[in-house]
Amino acid sequence: MQYFSFLGTGTNQQYSIADYHLENSHEVVKTEFVQEAISRLNYNQIDEVYVLCTQKSKETFENRLLDHFKEISLPLHFIEITENVSVEEIVEKVGTVLTSDFMMDITHSYRSIPMSVMMIVKYLELAKNVRLIHLYYGNYNRDTHEGIIYDLIDSYNQSLIVEELQSFDRFLTVSTKSLYRYEDDEKLKQLIHAFDQFNHMLEYCDFEQSLQSIKAIVERCRSILKVDSQYVLIKPYLRKIIEKLEPINNSVLAVDKKMKLVKLLINHHQTQMAITFTDQLIREEFVHFAYFSQQKDFKSGLLERGLKVYDLSQDLFVYWEIRPIKDKYRVNDQVLKYRKNHLQPTENYKKLNADLINGFYNNIRNKVNHGVSIDLKTDVTKTIEACLDNLREFVARR
Repeated sequence: MQYFSFLGTGTNQQYSIADYHLENSHEVVKTEFVQEAISRLNYNQIDEVYVLCTQKSKETFENRLLDHFKEISLPLHFIEITENVSVEEIVEKVGTVLTSDFMMDITHSYRSIPMSVMMIVKYLELAKNVRLIHLYYGNYNRDTHEGIIYDLIDSYNQSLIVEELQSFDRFLTVSTKSLYRYEDDEKLKQLIHAFDQFNHMLEYCDFEQSLQSIKAIVERCRSILKVDSQYVLIKPYLRKIIEKLEPINNSVLAVDKKMKLVKLLINHHQTQMAITFTDQLIREEFVHFAYFSQQKDFKSGLLERGLKVYDLSQDLFVYWEIRPIKDKYRVNDQVLKYRKNHLQPTENYKKLNADLINGFYNNIRNKVNHGVSIDLKTDVTKTIEACLDNLREFVARR
């Protein structure tokens, strides 16, 4: 592993000797250089050491630091940077030599570098396809001469999760590329997995599994919120996500959960998915109402009979005169037989707004299916919401 550190000019061109130790460790290294302490305390992990320094700091400390490293037997390299070093200069010079996972020490970093470390590390990880393992900061106590070396890697990793949570809050999507970072934290790993499952189920247009994934996300968020001291950085985002998903999770009827999920998709600009789910919901509820009004789960029964929701719903569109009969339309014989034997008599279907449903299919759904652009004058959101309201009124009479 490569270790990158910064070296300034100290106070009056010197650093105080300190008893350095890692946080929660009793092994002490007495030295004026935090680079030596970190190298000794992580000796089995480090292959090379790189020190970023200005010309002045190099002239001041190069020989002394080299002397200290003779006993450590680790290659020590100096990377010269300008006095007013920029983020761009650091990523360019570090990126030139970076070839493996790495650790970074920002104890003596320059001016705004600590504020920019997130940007620097994220760029290096992405550009070089490597991973930051440790992010150290040495805190020196002038009164006791104790130097505690804190590893800020957990805070860094939580900051990455914050970005994922912000992405979910805005677009309902997360990236799982950094999942390996949390392999040792079961709670975070399960949370990211739940997000990943939700995204997959949306892509597959699986209503039931999408709702199960929402339930899992809420449960994982609540589990993390119960931990007192950990995860401070991400807790506000978890509460916000719970607030967003809880209305879906708390709905009693499956149809209400599904309608709220569609509206959630609309509100987060997932229009394509909202259109697909609306079509699926209309068809499912038509079949549910017409043939299985007293049953919660009806799909398994259809599969056993070799019937499909799509075929039955197409027949109902025509039979209930919601959509006009086309010349090419021919009802499936199996569907026709099933309708004659099992259709439950009702007049409630006349309450459906045929013009509204036709408008959804003709102006939105069918165009999307055939790769045709939707007319700019068509208000997709308003149409879908109106269809859902009409459908909710329809199933309420079940």
